[in-house]
Amino acid sequence: MNQEAPPHSYSVQMQDRALIRSLRHYAVGALLFALGSALTLHLWQTAETRLEETVRERLGERTRKLAHQLRDRVHGYENILFGAAGLLQANPGRVSPAQWRTFAESLALLERYKGFNGMSYVAMLSPAEVPAHEARMRQWGVPDYRVKGDGHGAVSSALTFIYPDTYTRNTYGVDIYATGPVRRVAIDRARDLGQLSFTKPLVPMVNPDGKQPASAILAYVPVYDVSLPRGSVAERRAAFRGFAFVSTFVREMLDS
Repeated sequence: MNQEAPPHSYSVQMQDRALIRSLRHYAVGALLFALGSALTLHLWQTAETRLEETVRERLGERTRKLAHQLRDRVHGYENILFGAAGLLQANPGRVSPAQWRTFAESLALLERYKGFNGMSYVAMLSPAEVPAHEARMRQWGVPDYRVKGDGHGAVSSALTFIYPDTYTRNTYGVDIYATGPVRRVAIDRARDLGQLSFTKPLVPMVNPDGKQPASAILAYVPVYDVSLPRGSVAERRAAFRGFAFVSTFVREMLDS
C-alpha cells in the first residue's frame, strides 16, 4: 500500500523545483547577456580597429601626397632660381629691373605657386662698386635708390630687384644679409655649397602692400662671377656676387 507524501514534503519539493527553474532561467539569461556583451565588445573593437586603420591609411595618403607636392615645389623653385642666377651670371651688371620683371612674369609665378610672395635679387657690393651700382639703378627707373647697408667687412648687400614690384620703394637697397641670423645662415649655406638653401619659417622683410605679415619660407641660390674658379668653398666665397631668392607664405602653400 503506497504511502502519500506528507503535505509539508510535497510543498518543499514544489518550491525546490520552482527555485531550480528560476535559477535555470537566470543562468540562461546571464549566459545570453554575457554572450551579447562579448559580441558587442568584439564588434566595437573590430569597428574601432577598422576606424583606426582607415584613419592611418588616409593620413598616410595625405602625408604622401603632401610630401610629393612639397618635393614638386622645391624642384620648381630650384629650377626657377637657378634660371634667374643663370640670367644674372650671363649678363653681369646688365640686367635691369624691367628685365627682371619680364623674366618673372614669363614664369607665371603668381598663378602657378599658391602662397608665392615674391622673387628678388640681392647684390653683394664692395665699397668701390656702390656708386656705379646706385647710378645704374637710378637710371633704370628707381630714382631714390641707394645702398642702405654699412658693409660686412669689405662688402654690402643691397636688395636690387623685386617681383612683384608693387612693394614700397623703401625696400630697395635694404641690406638683406644683415637682417638676422636665420637668413644669414641660409645665404651662407647656399654660397658655400652652390646649392638651393631654405630658411626655417620667419616673417619676411618684404610683403605686398596692405598684406598682414605672415610666416614665410625663403629659398636662396647663389650668383657667382662665373669667370672665376668655384671648385672649393674658398673659391666660391671669392666668386660670390649675390643671391636670388623666393619667399613663400607657409599657410597659403599648405592650404593649397
